[in-house]
Amino acid sequence: RKKTVEAALFPNYIFVRTTSKERYHVLNIYGVSRYIYFDGKPVTISEKEIEMIMKIAVEPGVTVEPEIEVGDCVSIMDGAFAGMKGVVFERKGKTRFGVRISAINQYLSFEVNSSSLRKEEPSACSCADH
Repeated sequence: RKKTVEAALFPNYIFVRTTSKERYHVLNIYGVSRYIYFDGKPVTISEKEIEMIMKIAVEPGVTVEPEIEVGDCVSIMDGAFAGMKGVVFERKGKTRFGVRISAINQYLSFEVNSSSLRKEEPSACSCADH
């Protein structure tokens, strides 16, 4: 059995078109808590970027990928190793996936495409104490 679930492209974000004079009215809307700030100013998204988001959002299968960095705990989403949890590291400029064999305190690793990875909470990985 398969179930289709609709999810927001950017969960917990609302895009608003407003002026600096009207900006604080948006904060009076139930559920809105704050603006995202960078360098002390609210983040603005260009019309071109909004148009791009709107075009992409209607395509099936589009997802927003979290930024995966060296040291992050991840799980592999597809392929022969789907479901494995481990840590991301880099060797010779290549992204690698490592799992710890705790009984012998050794790591196994292999090269992995970062698009196959999903970020996990550190507590979900057996590699959390790396």
